[in-house]
Amino acid sequence: STRALYWEIGVGTTITLRGRGRVRTNFNWAEVRVTPENSLLPYEMAGGRAAGRNLNWNLGVDYRLSSRLMLLINYTGRKDRIRPNVVHIGRAELKAYF
Repeated sequence: STRALYWEIGVGTTITLRGRGRVRTNFNWAEVRVTPENSLLPYEMAGGRAAGRNLNWNLGVDYRLSSRLMLLINYTGRKDRIRPNVVHIGRAELKAYF
């Protein structure tokens, strides 16, 4: 049988930009331990986290350019034991309201 111990610590904040938008940040640190050590870990057992240390961080900006234009920017970073390098994901979106 496979056993997993999973715990996570996170911190985040939101800053409002005087009615024009907001900046959101968060950082999560999770540790997953599996017994026996080299066994396969089903996705559901640890919420998709890999065995070992898992780091996730996010920075998001929502900014109102005018009454009909909104700019959304999001950056996400992820580091876990499976991938040797940090995974960076960026996204920008411009919304127009008619």
